Amino acid sequence: MYMCATRKKSIRAGIWILLLSVILPSLGCIGLTSASRPGSSQSAAMISVGPSSIGFGAIALNSTVSQSVTISNGGGSNLTVTSVSTTASGVTLAGISIPLVIAPGQQSTFSVIYSPQTAGTLSGNVSVSSDVSNSPSTVSLSGSAVHGVAHSVALQWTPSTSTVPGYNVYRSEISGGPFLKIDFPMVSANSYSDTSVQGGLTYYYVVTSVTSTGAESAYSAQTSATIPTP
Repeated sequence: MYMCATRKKSIRAGIWILLLSVILPSLGCIGLTSASRPGSSQSAAMISVGPSSIGFGAIALNSTVSQSVTISNGGGSNLTVTSVSTTASGVTLAGISIPLVIAPGQQSTFSVIYSPQTAGTLSGNVSVSSDVSNSPSTVSLSGSAVHGVAHSVALQWTPSTSTVPGYNVYRSEISGGPFLKIDFPMVSANSYSDTSVQGGLTYYYVVTSVTSTGAESAYSAQTSATIPTP
């Protein structure tokens, strides 16, 4: 915008006209322009899913194992996870709600649960979809389901030097106890079969002799048994 002042006859008016003609251009009257404001650039979201594969190994039918998967955002903008799914039979997902927004530099973890109902080999993957360009990310799954093995521990001990009506058998999962009695009623022979054991655990056993009045001897020396898996 350019501003012209009307010429006046007085000298004072002429001075003001001169001042206006000098000042107004400096204020941008000829053409006001605004300086461009520097903008701040923000990097896009960047998804990372780990681990890239999960191996459950061989597990018994109707048992359950769980592994964790972590979704991380290494970018500068919010990451939105739009879906998490699996194609594997016997596998379920837990601990995540969709949609899930992950802030820059943050992460979220969910569980992959394998609980097979039929024997066979596990195959498939977990797929994580999001609003980034390289979506979806996948985690491959492997493992197998086998028929459970019925384990047992056969115990045998030297009979008491005294005549006794029977023995009590005690068990613990900790060396040295505390021990819990596992035979009901007491055992009359000097042997016992423990059929309530689980694969992958170690058990510790002691035995006491019981008199006709119900008094028990001190614990015998401890013995142990490690149960294979499965």
